[in-house]
Amino acid sequence: MPKSETAYRPIRVTLLALITLAMALWNGLRLGQAIVLWNILDKYGRWPLYIAISGGLWFLGGIILFQGLWHRKFWSWSLAIGITLLYEFYYWLDRTLVQEQNANWPFALATSVIFLLIIMLILFSPQTRQYFSKRNL
Repeated sequence: MPKSETAYRPIRVTLLALITLAMALWNGLRLGQAIVLWNILDKYGRWPLYIAISGGLWFLGGIILFQGLWHRKFWSWSLAIGITLLYEFYYWLDRTLVQEQNANWPFALATSVIFLLIIMLILFSPQTRQYFSKRNL
């Protein structure tokens, strides 16, 4: 992308891209820790293969989305909606079916709703939609 176009990236798109990068790196860390601590996780029945695969897939998806957002790819807006909704669904499915029950579910629910609202407000703001409506292949 020419340098002049990056100057016009709305701050909310930059914020969204950085949130995406942070989530991708978090899941990359999960992947790395699953590999490094494989024997310990396996010993205590914590499914290292599941942790490694899920961490790796979310890392890869997050990096692809980050690149699309950062470089103003027209498909990244739709992908951001899909990945956000899919990640929320995955988080709650994992939390209810895989993890041990813990008492902080009201806090987790509140932060999930706030996270989802912030991302959707960014994605559906007129500035963001206008920014991505100009096709940039």
